[in-house]
Amino acid sequence: MFAQDPEWMRARLGLRVAPHLSRRVFRIDPAHPVVRGLDDADLRDWSGISTLTEAYPESTDGGGNPNVWRSSRYGWHWGNRGAVSSAPVEKPHRSSWRPILECEFDLAYSPLMELDYGQGRLILCTLDLEDHAAEDPAAAKLAKQIVEYAAQAPLAPKLPLTLYVGGSRGAALLDDLGVEYQEVTGDSAQSALIVVGKDAKRKIEEAELKSFLSQGGTALFLAQTSRNTLPGVTLKRVKQFGGSLKVPDWPVCRGLSPSDLRWRADRSAWLIKSGADVGADGLLGKREVGPGRAIFCQIDPRRLGADTKTYLRYTRWRQTRALSQILANMGVTFKQDKRIFHAVDPVDLKPGEKPKRSVGFYHPDYRTDFELGDDPYRYFRW
Repeated sequence: MFAQDPEWMRARLGLRVAPHLSRRVFRIDPAHPVVRGLDDADLRDWSGISTLTEAYPESTDGGGNPNVWRSSRYGWHWGNRGAVSSAPVEKPHRSSWRPILECEFDLAYSPLMELDYGQGRLILCTLDLEDHAAEDPAAAKLAKQIVEYAAQAPLAPKLPLTLYVGGSRGAALLDDLGVEYQEVTGDSAQSALIVVGKDAKRKIEEAELKSFLSQGGTALFLAQTSRNTLPGVTLKRVKQFGGSLKVPDWPVCRGLSPSDLRWRADRSAWLIKSGADVGADGLLGKREVGPGRAIFCQIDPRRLGADTKTYLRYTRWRQTRALSQILANMGVTFKQDKRIFHAVDPVDLKPGEKPKRSVGFYHPDYRTDFELGDDPYRYFRW
């Protein structure tokens, strides 16, 4: 699916779209087939003019945020020359969407994402390829490789079942993310992903985990807050930790970038010390036994206290997205992903009625009344 009208994507699909045209875009994985032979210099300032949005809109009314310059809220928009994407989408926080490219504020947006859905895949490309492929060689090469990838890349079907072992806290987290799962207390099916919560009634022993993995099982252990609660894995507490800029090159980390794993301020954290392959400075751990694998994830957006320390809201959003991305890469299905195929049609709504959305793509504490210079959209763009 190529670029659509930004307002349509906002209103009908529930996606957030950046108010700016992006003229600089960055690769998440330089080895990805889509960007083969291209570098970041090829993904900026394309030759030609984009046409998806108005090039010279009227923007002198203050845009709801009047100031001495009488500029629009998001700065003046003066021309579409050199744009790479007219409608980059904010990476969904709670979904299977996996970004391939990223851009804009805090690298929180993507003009190219893919969604594994059921047995197939949907690719959303908001790059302005139609306007630039005929004039810019990098755009032409990228367009060709995107089509080839869509036609030839192996699919990653979702697992038929996700099982949860644990108490109410872990279940509440999965519910908040929109994960489709079943709770289980008996023996685990080998064809399913087993998610283990912090408050599981029975501790899983190391020998039990090895046996499960040796038979091809897959497990994800949610964040723990004591040293020896994970089977065979030791944790350490760090008083001042600012996240990580080191994304492991593991398949389970596809789509993650430093923007997802870094923290806006230092906080105490429980990190993986030993007993598994350590990644992201201790936020992640991996153990493989035969055909099976276990992932230990110490990312917990609930421990940030962002409701009172509001400067950590962005970090909570990033952690929510990072955890969702890991779950998605392991084969989890999210309830809200089907929304992309059932867009809300205004003609189906009564006058004044707003679409009913239970679990959206983004963290529910998203705000528009930013304070203390936190507004990510306030910076002038020329």
